[in-house]
Amino acid sequence: MSVPTAHTATKVVLDKQGKVCDKDDERCRTAQIGGQGDAVFSTILHYLAKRWGPQDRDRTLALRADIGTSALSWKHGRLTASHSAAKGALSVHVEQDALMLSAMGYQTADDLQTQGKLKADKATLALLSQLFPLQTAHMSWQDRF
Repeated sequence: MSVPTAHTATKVVLDKQGKVCDKDDERCRTAQIGGQGDAVFSTILHYLAKRWGPQDRDRTLALRADIGTSALSWKHGRLTASHSAAKGALSVHVEQDALMLSAMGYQTADDLQTQGKLKADKATLALLSQLFPLQTAHMSWQDRF
C-alpha cells in the first residue's frame, strides 16, 4: 500500500542568532497552516461525508466566504468540492474565521448566525449542525484564537 505524499513549503522566522523567533523557549508556536490541492481536501471531504448522512444528498452546499466559494455536492456516491454552485444550492455566507471555528467544533452555526458572522436559512443551518457539531476541540499548544 502506498501512502500519498504532499509537498509543502515551510517558512520559519529566525532571529539574529539563527534561533526560531518565539517568546517561549520550550516550544514553537505555529501561526498559520494552509494547504492546497486534492491531497489536502480529500481528507476533509471524507470526514464530512461520514457526517452528511443519506438525507439531503440531492442538495449542494455552497460555502461563501470572503476568500471565495466552495460548493460541496454528491456525485456518483462521493462527496466532491468545486468552486461554483448551481442555482438552488443551500447557501451559507460566512466569515472565514467563523467557518474555522465551526469546523473545529468551537461554535455552532446557530451561534455564529446569532453573532452576525454567518447567514443561512433553516434548512442550511440544519445541515451545518450535522456537518459541524459542537465538540471538545483542542489543538494542544497551537489552540489559540
